Amino acid sequence: MRIEDLPVGNDAKAPLEIPHFPARWQAFVWRNWEQVEPARIAAVLGCGEPEVIQAAVEMGLTSASRVNPKWLTHGYLTLIRNNCHLLPYSQLLKLLDWTPEKMAYTLKEEDFFRIKLGSLKPDCPELKYEVLTLAQKAATARLRESLRKHVSEDGMPYLEPPFAFADQFAPVSLVVARNRFGLCGACQVKFVPQTMQFREFGNESEEA
Repeated sequence: MRIEDLPVGNDAKAPLEIPHFPARWQAFVWRNWEQVEPARIAAVLGCGEPEVIQAAVEMGLTSASRVNPKWLTHGYLTLIRNNCHLLPYSQLLKLLDWTPEKMAYTLKEEDFFRIKLGSLKPDCPELKYEVLTLAQKAATARLRESLRKHVSEDGMPYLEPPFAFADQFAPVSLVVARNRFGLCGACQVKFVPQTMQFREFGNESEEA
């Protein structure tokens, strides 16, 4: 399958404007910071990792990008949605390290995801890193200043790591339990979303 075969919709519409960022590539850095490694962001933009990190700091983001690898294995729908109006398919595939076949399957089979994206892929030009002009640098400084009015630098880190809920509510496959005689047995405990409770299955404890 070729990239050209991926669905774009009946009308190739222009991507949404993002006027609150001085440069469009800055929006890409912002939306993917701490979700994608800076080196991967740099590879998509065609620049070095130091340039990406500097751009993040200039916008007021954290200098150290703490990326959970689950974004690429579990949060890929969010990454596609965040970048749908920023990247053409070629760069989107590079960001995810996917093949066109995998993208086509995901758009079709992942809970009608293509429908949720509006059944279209905007006609995005290729996004490239460019050195900011003096006017863009001044606008970036105002962006950082505006961010700091609402969020301090100490308040930037996550209070809870991404996907922590998955570990919190993950099924516990095997639990060692003791019966009333002190003998050890094994019971399986699973989380039942419908009841929001844990239920015990197959208690094999033996009673003397």
